[in-house]
Amino acid sequence: MTPADRNSELMQLLHFDAGDLALNRQGKLSPRQIEAEQANRERLKASITSASHRTPWLMMIMVIVVLGIIVVALVATGTVATLQQPLGTALLPIIGIVGLLVILYLIWIPISSRRSFQRTQLTAQNAPLIETLPVYSLAGKLKTRKDYDDNTNSTYYHVIVEGKRFPVTQAGLKTFHNGKAYRLYFINVDPIGRKALRLVSAEALED
Repeated sequence: MTPADRNSELMQLLHFDAGDLALNRQGKLSPRQIEAEQANRERLKASITSASHRTPWLMMIMVIVVLGIIVVALVATGTVATLQQPLGTALLPIIGIVGLLVILYLIWIPISSRRSFQRTQLTAQNAPLIETLPVYSLAGKLKTRKDYDDNTNSTYYHVIVEGKRFPVTQAGLKTFHNGKAYRLYFINVDPIGRKALRLVSAEALED
């Protein structure tokens, strides 16, 4: 397969054309790429907002359920009655203190989540404007990599050039040819304090 054939595949994969590539070579994003990146940023913000509202309630429900299971188990096994004999009247104050700590923790969960969300919002607001993001490039022999995460039961695909790793889809892993020379154009995405390199275009080079 010639570099021209590979470039045609890359354009389909990364959704860019000759005009986009010309601007990327100058270190700039094209208007279409700016619009696409803005949409990505808005989707990410919406996802974070949704998670910030949902996560505290889920955590609170989990805590209540776990505590309920523990209390039922203690009563069913007679542990409460067993503790009452040596502790006597001290058992009720101990239960009261534990209950107070649980209530304070349940109150702290949404407060902590809201503060975290506010910090994320502030970081997003201070993120650089998309149209000012520079486009970087590097060239060299490309390596493909596939990793499986046991914790999330997910497979991640990357291409690597000059030690820098770029996430791609499974289709992307098949489009890029391991051991072939490429020039990659990318931006450093940092809308919420999570740095990530994102490919915006690429071109195959003569081997």
